[in-house]
Amino acid sequence: MNALIRRYTPDGMESRAFGFNGSAMSLGNMAGPVVGGALSGLIGIEGLFLLAAALLFITCAWASRSLQVPLTKKSL
Repeated sequence: MNALIRRYTPDGMESRAFGFNGSAMSLGNMAGPVVGGALSGLIGIEGLFLLAAALLFITCAWASRSLQVPLTKKSL
């Protein structure tokens, strides 16, 4: 993750990007179990796994489209 952040962050903005990444990770580690527990009570464990799979698929598709670098003769 840090390599991607460094690669796609403009020069001079790396520390801000790494700070935002660390804050988002901490927030996810705090809120994830609470939200997961509440959702498992509403939609069940199976539903929670299906929701996580759908979100993972959407995130992977978005990241692959957003981070795709066009191929040039020089990069081959």
